Amino acid sequence: MPVLINALIAGLALGAGASAALWFLYLRPLRDRLTTELANARVIVDTASQGIVTIDEHGSILLFNRAAQRMFGYSLAEALGQNVSLLMPAPEREHHDGYLQRYRHTHEKHVIDKTREVTGLRRSGETFPIELSISAVEAGGRLLFSAILHDITERKRLEERIRHMAHYDELTDLPNRALFYDRLKQAIALARRQGDRIALIYLDLDRFKPVNDHYGHHTGDLLLKAVAQRLRAGVRESDTLARLGGDEFAVLLQSVNSLRDVAAVAEKLSDSFSAPFPIDDLMISIGASLGTSIFPDEADHADGLVKVADQAMYLAKARQQAMVAEVDDAYYHASHDPSQAE
Repeated sequence: MPVLINALIAGLALGAGASAALWFLYLRPLRDRLTTELANARVIVDTASQGIVTIDEHGSILLFNRAAQRMFGYSLAEALGQNVSLLMPAPEREHHDGYLQRYRHTHEKHVIDKTREVTGLRRSGETFPIELSISAVEAGGRLLFSAILHDITERKRLEERIRHMAHYDELTDLPNRALFYDRLKQAIALARRQGDRIALIYLDLDRFKPVNDHYGHHTGDLLLKAVAQRLRAGVRESDTLARLGGDEFAVLLQSVNSLRDVAAVAEKLSDSFSAPFPIDDLMISIGASLGTSIFPDEADHADGLVKVADQAMYLAKARQQAMVAEVDDAYYHASHDPSQAE
């Protein structure tokens, strides 16, 4: 660019009769000012926090600022003159030259002057999300395209984290109540179309509250995480195990062939509590009460299935508590019966 400025000013000077006064008073200050402005512009572009890439109408890279170099992992020397498709993964790489050709012929702005999200390709082969804005300009009779690029990897991670938190339990990383109900409704709709059965198992922990009260919430949280790990081993990958809140869990079984299948899974889940849970230096023994419901046998909608399984679970818990009370009562009377004394 300084060469072009010097040539322009030299031409003006010759056309004006190479007057020394004209040169010193007007043309040299103009050259110096233009050179300074050009240098300032280069500094601004090169120190911008956004990646800036300029290409010609054939896709060759003409400008590749420092932020773009850090973003993609290519040095300036490596990038200049290369086709910009170097920075794109397949299939965008194969189609890019066609996009440029169509724009040259039609000038239809499908992506020009718009902000959109695309995928970039680093030198290492890693892909990453980019927010991209492209503008087209004509300079010196040439059509140029300039892009401003933002690496939005961290933003995407934060968005994914927020989405995950909205649908998964923070403690156990199991689907939460909202996601469970969504999957339950989808499963019912699919089962209704295909004439299948699905089953719901509700599970409530026994003796969890005394553990939580006696040893504290930290131990209670560790116990819930350990319970979730054991329950995972008792269900198929195609089924959904969820924590509904507190010490309540639920399992959605897809494509149930028979009631025996449901009973087998329920028994496997119950067996998860046969051994104590090692928590820190403690060995904690708890149990669980289970209730089941079958679609469409016992209910034909989500709320109905949940209600039936919930009622069955509380009946099981009441029976378990009654059995414990009977055992305690029998032990009390036996220990106070004079006829049992030696």
